[in-house]
Amino acid sequence: MSSITLIALPPRGLGSGVKAPSAALGHIVPTLTKDNIKAVCYDMNIDIFEDKGAEWYERALTWGETFGEVESEIEPEFIEYLKSYITEIKTEWVGISVFSVNSEYIVPIVCKHIRNLSNAKIVAGGYGCNPKIGPKWKQEGLIDHYILGEGEGSLNSLILGEKHNSIDGIERHEVENLDELPIPDYSLFVRGNNKKRDFTITASRGCVRKCTFCNVPNIFPKFRWKKGEKIAEEMIDIIHKYNPDNILFSDSLINGNMKEFRKWTRLMTEYYDKNPDVRIVPWAAQFICRNSNAMSKEDFDYIKRSGCFNLQIGIESGSESVREHMGKKFNDKDMYYTLGELAERNIDVVLLMIVGYPTETEQDHEDTVTFLENVNDWFGHKSKFIVNLNVMKLLSNTHIIHQAELYKWNKKQTDFISVLGTDWIDRKDRFFELYELIELSKNLIQAHPNPEKYKMLKKYDRVV
Repeated sequence: MSSITLIALPPRGLGSGVKAPSAALGHIVPTLTKDNIKAVCYDMNIDIFEDKGAEWYERALTWGETFGEVESEIEPEFIEYLKSYITEIKTEWVGISVFSVNSEYIVPIVCKHIRNLSNAKIVAGGYGCNPKIGPKWKQEGLIDHYILGEGEGSLNSLILGEKHNSIDGIERHEVENLDELPIPDYSLFVRGNNKKRDFTITASRGCVRKCTFCNVPNIFPKFRWKKGEKIAEEMIDIIHKYNPDNILFSDSLINGNMKEFRKWTRLMTEYYDKNPDVRIVPWAAQFICRNSNAMSKEDFDYIKRSGCFNLQIGIESGSESVREHMGKKFNDKDMYYTLGELAERNIDVVLLMIVGYPTETEQDHEDTVTFLENVNDWFGHKSKFIVNLNVMKLLSNTHIIHQAELYKWNKKQTDFISVLGTDWIDRKDRFFELYELIELSKNLIQAHPNPEKYKMLKKYDRVV
């Protein structure tokens, strides 16, 4: 029997990154099992967090996200921890799941030590394994193979010696029909399986939006979804097998396909109504603002009744003009309608905000300040609004990076300067605006009727 050890590498971020085992591995495992390929799984994010603690993990997270530019005593400690993993490897293959480009610095360290301590063949895949970095790792001898795109099926082909276009090539593999995928299997994670935790479901891949700053359309060129019946089936399966604290959806937008979204929220509501002894498991997801014609008040009722407790919404800016340029496709009226309906049902909202978008003017920034100052007052403090503030970055393979009239690169080609008529906004200005909003959010917490109720979730998260 062929065998593989699958390892999800850090950094995956705080929050869901250290609460739920890797969704990628959970989805790949049952496809391997169908072909009689034995798999064992490790998630270094969860294991490090639980073994070393939150502070150590956050330091490791920062070290990984700086691509090794910051000298840190974390590296030798990380290597010692890594060795404890490698000594457990007894399989022919090792699969490295690279969550994002932020793992680029971690991969060589991990692979070099696997080479030294194991005879297993190494394959890399995941969002962070792209047509540029994959061949580089292979050429340097860090890995034996790389897979582009989605691993279901393509990894099977590699292990079984079959040809597949996504193996060591430039073509990304996409699963056409997500309904054909088996239910995720999280039972094969070696460590911490006896602990109650969160679990992840993927209801769709890709996105119905093409936001200028986002690289999701490049990672998933086509938006695909599961039928509502399939999503409800997976939720019920996870509830009965694992008794989860929460169910987390990995989708870019959980309400991208409204027909199927309506279907599964209603099916889950009916399931709970018919089975009153079953605990309603809270779920969280990323969400998009829609107008009242697209989402009715009844839709919001079913969102709540099916267990939703938290939604992340890419508001990005309090300025309509900035959002319009981004391609967000919702106006202030749509935004306030969505936030109001969620607040009415006491569903907490994470407001994802971007500071320093290339077209952002001083007035646009002030619009964001006004929005944050008033958002909870407008809705009577019925929900917790968590503000996630991030400085604008230009990512490769995004729409905006090709709009050269909006910015100029600095001399090192590492950061950009926004060009707005006679106004120049550079990295320093963007961080100044960021810290201004952070201080604003701190003051809003202190003025909140229940400030002791809220905690800072991570470095740039603030509650208003």
